[in-house]
Amino acid sequence: MRVRSSEPRKNPDMEEFKDLLRLVLGFGAVTVCVWLWLRIPRPPQMVAVQTVHFIGEQDGPPECELKEKLIVLFGQLKLVKIAYLARVKYRETGLAGVALCVRGQPGQERMFAKRVGKVFSPMFASPEHLDVIWLTPDQETSLAKVCTPFYTVT
Repeated sequence: MRVRSSEPRKNPDMEEFKDLLRLVLGFGAVTVCVWLWLRIPRPPQMVAVQTVHFIGEQDGPPECELKEKLIVLFGQLKLVKIAYLARVKYRETGLAGVALCVRGQPGQERMFAKRVGKVFSPMFASPEHLDVIWLTPDQETSLAKVCTPFYTVT
């Protein structure tokens, strides 16, 4: 999922997004919901990506505030078992970014994307985005080597 702020963008860079969609559609290893906030909020779009490389944890004062708010949300939704905020790179495009990586109850991705967007959007400027990756067990094993979870249900 890519969440963009709900504030209007003056110069949206849609070509980068279109290139990403062209490269990743049709691959099935990782599902990424893409949520674009331009002038009008739109529903999330599911995009399949073949390979994600987990670089490390994304951490800093704004990220700590985001994590705190997401912990409250996850407690309300009861869909997430474990969550990481990680720096990632997509092999097909070479693009890097930040992703909320979660393991939990599948089937609610669109609703989850909307709720995360409501937390993320007011906190960050419009060009900022957040990908959401629903982890497979193998991905979680790779991610846990470079990143500490900020949310865990025991």
